[in-house]
Amino acid sequence: MPVPAPLPLPLPRAVGTPRPTGATGALLAAVLLAAAPGCAGPADGTPPAPASPPPGSPPPAATAPPPPPTVEALVDSALGAFRAGVPDPGRLSGGEPTRDALAAAFVRALAGRDTAALRGLHLTRAEFAWLYFPTARLARPPYGIDPGFLWAQISSAADRDLGRAFAAVRAGTRYAGHVCTEPAVVEGANRIHERCTVILRDGARTDTLALFGSVLERDGRFKLVSFANPL
Repeated sequence: MPVPAPLPLPLPRAVGTPRPTGATGALLAAVLLAAAPGCAGPADGTPPAPASPPPGSPPPAATAPPPPPTVEALVDSALGAFRAGVPDPGRLSGGEPTRDALAAAFVRALAGRDTAALRGLHLTRAEFAWLYFPTARLARPPYGIDPGFLWAQISSAADRDLGRAFAAVRAGTRYAGHVCTEPAVVEGANRIHERCTVILRDGARTDTLALFGSVLERDGRFKLVSFANPL
């Protein structure tokens, strides 16, 4: 006759601990099931994916890009690069003490074909970089011109402009005065004189010509900003 299998014995419980029944037993079973290997939920500690926004909710705000640099900031940066290795002259050198003396000296140098004297009446690169450009209208909005570009334009046109002036002023031509039709423009410590014409006499002939560009007045000295002319 076969021996009957032994009946399963109940697991021992701590003395005085009541047997879980009803809702308590169901809750304990659910907790144990969630903690058991192979159940739902990441086993490697990876946090769960964020929940999707509910339908109809607005999209998340995008991060705004940084604002573009201002014209002033761009010009200041370009001016710093242009000044590199160029010492501050502090004040104008050469030139003339009055606007009339400057115009007369320019005509004399043209008539005498004295290019060294003509160059001495013109701004140097250091004077342009430190004394003229920082407060010039072209350095401010809406222009914001790069100082290196502007200086290159003035320098590259100098020989052409002087060639035209040489052709208009013959040896022996005398200076007889000048007129600037526009009021001086104040730019910081500078006064800019524009639209100036020179009166020339050659024998019985009198001509009125625009021989040069703007004139810079600063601290009692006058120099030419450029040799630009429409001749």
